Amino acid sequence: MYLTAEEAARELGVSVTTLYAYVSRKQIRTQKAPGARTRRYWREDIERLKGASASGAEDVLAPRSAITLITEEGHFYRGRSALALAERETLESVCALLWDAPYEATFGAFNLRLGDLYHRTEAALAGAPVQERAVALLPLLERSNPRAFDLTHAGYARTGAELMRWFGHLIGGFDPSDDRPLHQAVAGGLGAPPPYEDILRRLFVLAADHELDPSTYAVRAIANTGVTAHQAVLVGLASTFGRRLMFGRAQSLERLMDEVLTTADPESAILRPIREGASLPGFGSGQYPAGDPRARALLAKLEDCVGEDVGFRRLQAAIRVARDATGLEPALAIPLSFVAHKLGLKGQGGVIWQLPRMAGWIAHTMEQYLTQETVRPRTVYTGPLPG
Repeated sequence: MYLTAEEAARELGVSVTTLYAYVSRKQIRTQKAPGARTRRYWREDIERLKGASASGAEDVLAPRSAITLITEEGHFYRGRSALALAERETLESVCALLWDAPYEATFGAFNLRLGDLYHRTEAALAGAPVQERAVALLPLLERSNPRAFDLTHAGYARTGAELMRWFGHLIGGFDPSDDRPLHQAVAGGLGAPPPYEDILRRLFVLAADHELDPSTYAVRAIANTGVTAHQAVLVGLASTFGRRLMFGRAQSLERLMDEVLTTADPESAILRPIREGASLPGFGSGQYPAGDPRARALLAKLEDCVGEDVGFRRLQAAIRVARDATGLEPALAIPLSFVAHKLGLKGQGGVIWQLPRMAGWIAHTMEQYLTQETVRPRTVYTGPLPG
């Protein structure tokens, strides 16, 4: 019924690390072995995967990728631990890694060319949420920049760097030509308290990519047709509004976080949705049954830096209540939402996830377009047959 990790990997003809990737995608069910720290793997799922491999059935859009690996211990960018990178690297250096691009040539001088139509539209959108402004302005930004249509490896990387700088400018209001690392420029633009500059850096690194999450899958689907980096990012941003995604349900998470941080009784804030039979936003992760390592790392850093903050102590109390009541651990959305509140981005917390995730969207766009053949998938028709 169950196999050990080594037995399961041997049956599939893959490494144990690849086995963990199957588990993270919910392709193999697993549970802890009684009285041990190891896990066991469901034989039936192993046999099903073997059969699929033998018949050639696989995800035709992205059957393979060299960008990000997800394991129970955390995720890896091109073989390097994201948790370790978050200790010292910037988002820009992680972009260079994900894009396999030279740092200096990619993140040199920025020269965004913005036409009159762009400026008029930006003025008309003043006061609108960052996400809505970005979706409206992206086509005009592309139109203003003839280099946007350079779909070479170097072209994608250079344009990706400019797009991220531009989006950071929308969030923090700093000059797009500001050459400081993005975490510094955004923190400075928002007037963030000193500890949050480094917290933003860590968050940006950890959120840069997460393999084929739904928004990245949507980006790869359009990249398959051969589009610019602007168009790929536009699809990524639009997909994050979907109701099935955590940030598409941002209002419920926003209400929960606001109640936790502003009430002296965070326990009630957590128990209310549970008693009403609603899901608890921001808790639980399909990729990490034992808890999201990204959330753990960020919460530990927050405790080190702002552990005496009243709001953070209330958040810690809320997490303990949620854990006791549901057994669920906080996902990345919980520390991210907390940081957004502290940076004055109430109601727009998703933007500090979307900015670093652009790095992953660009990486997957490059990989899909530059290294894989155009895919024309088929489906199994289940409607009425012709007479």
